[in-house]
Amino acid sequence: MKPVEQRLNDRLSNYWNRLCKDGRIPAIESFNSGAMADIWQQCAKISVTEAGTRTYYFEFMGESLAKVLGKSMSGERVIANMLTSPKFKLIHHLDSLVAKTQPTTEEGQFVNEKSKVVKYRSIILPFGKDNEHITHFILGVSWREF
Repeated sequence: MKPVEQRLNDRLSNYWNRLCKDGRIPAIESFNSGAMADIWQQCAKISVTEAGTRTYYFEFMGESLAKVLGKSMSGERVIANMLTSPKFKLIHHLDSLVAKTQPTTEEGQFVNEKSKVVKYRSIILPFGKDNEHITHFILGVSWREF
């Protein structure tokens, strides 16, 4: 029996790699949140629009992730100053991540609204039509409060 990978970043990265075909990033339609049902509430789905200026929207934000951030941002536009503290730096660098065709990870910490230190690991996975046109990101975050 194959052991189940417990680390969120590793699980999402391994799943993304299985979806890649011929060295190309996978299309968002190939992503099945049910395959990650036990961690999906710690994730967000971000869409990328290219109509004029590149814009990002949270299509989905899991309840657990919304709770650690202080609110749900589902349906909201992603803007650099939308969070009052640094929290997840990856969100603030989406423009540079559009050029990458590999998952990007980050570790850090911030103080939440309850004055608790939150230490986290995050991963952002690119999805698109080809290696030059990213249409979505999946953000996964694991954390502990101290």
